Amino acid sequence: MRLALTVSERYEIYGIPVYLGFKGETQEQLRSKISKGLAYLHEYDPRRLARAQRDLSGILVWPRILAGRATFDPESRMCMLDAESVLGKHAGLVSLSIAHEAMHARLNRFPYDTPERRARIERVCVKAEIALAERVPGGQRSVASLRAQLAAIRPESYTEGAWRRRIGRS
Repeated sequence: MRLALTVSERYEIYGIPVYLGFKGETQEQLRSKISKGLAYLHEYDPRRLARAQRDLSGILVWPRILAGRATFDPESRMCMLDAESVLGKHAGLVSLSIAHEAMHARLNRFPYDTPERRARIERVCVKAEIALAERVPGGQRSVASLRAQLAAIRPESYTEGAWRRRIGRS
């Protein structure tokens, strides 16, 4: 993590440090997407943005983070986003990912010691995405998809073995 932060360009966007591990045109595209994603939070859910500013130490955009997904790293308190995923998404969807991972940061003080707790925390994080998507114009398609995702959350998907299979470390 330290190496990634050291070699990345650092920007401050809406009061959140953003680290981009790229140069040139890709860096500018990523900076624009993250900036627009945070602008959605600023415009449609400023309270959630204020919480993200408090709860996250920053956002790191890096290639191939957990196979195209976003994640929260509790040790560094960083929201980590996969670069290809960011480039391939609408800025509104990027804002949903940030809102989700910022909620993980907020809930990090609670123990993640059982699959049931992990599933419960994941439900809260998906509900944070839904709350934002309901406020963003055109977000209704995302709301429907997120509600389906919410309904599919099961504790058995949050065991250590299931996590290893998801990230390809079985």
